[in-house]
Amino acid sequence: MCATAGKGITIETGTRVRLKPEHFTYSRPHLLYHARQKDVGVVSPPSKQSPSMARLYIIVHFEQCGHDHRVLTEELEVADGE
Repeated sequence: MCATAGKGITIETGTRVRLKPEHFTYSRPHLLYHARQKDVGVVSPPSKQSPSMARLYIIVHFEQCGHDHRVLTEELEVADGE
């Protein structure tokens, strides 16, 4: 299964990713924290309860946080080999 968001870019479900710090400001402090800590999250399957959101956002889950986060494709980078 693939997660697709933004500009038609596809990221596979299960891909380990990080948030790019330059895309977050104090208006999104929780995501800014994950980005600055270089936390590695996993791309989750899109929500079946909100299919329209799945076209806009990718869902990322951080184990140490326990929450799912909606982010845009351009806000992510693949975490290689970690």
